[in-house]
Amino acid sequence: DPAIMLEAGNIAILSGRADAARRNWQAVVAAAPQSPEAARARDNLSRLPAADAAPATPPEIPPQSR
Repeated sequence: DPAIMLEAGNIAILSGRADAARRNWQAVVAAAPQSPEAARARDNLSRLPAADAAPATPPEIPPQSR
């Protein structure tokens, strides 16, 4: 399911695992290239540094307000 693979990539990048995120997002594009999920996956992939560059740092998540 493209939506699940997209979300798996999102979780991976937030966990500091850019390589796993890249694989999941690439899988979305390969499995359903015309889907809205593939468009989002391509956008996410475009934001990652090259595979041989320094590891991506996950975006900072603000603390939850009470």
